Amino acid sequence: MSGSQYRLDPDDGDFTFDDPHRSRPWKKVALAIGLLLVGTILLSVGLGIYLTGVEQAGGLPLIILGSITFLPGFYHTRIAYKAWKGTAGYSLNQIPDF
Repeated sequence: MSGSQYRLDPDDGDFTFDDPHRSRPWKKVALAIGLLLVGTILLSVGLGIYLTGVEQAGGLPLIILGSITFLPGFYHTRIAYKAWKGTAGYSLNQIPDF
């Protein structure tokens, strides 16, 4: 099998948390959560710096970097959470290989 080890077979269905015989892509989920946390921290620090008025020029790059990391982190963490909850239409296959 070439490519990702989490490739779907037509007979297997979607990859969710329900199947105990398949390993879960913990690295994907950990990276999504990591992006969310780093983005949240950068946004918080950047907004704190920017809104206090002490160093407004220094806060703007942190806000931009925080947004760049927060948005995909939030999106992919949401997919992982919905797959974990078993919501129809969500699976861990929807999280890309970064």
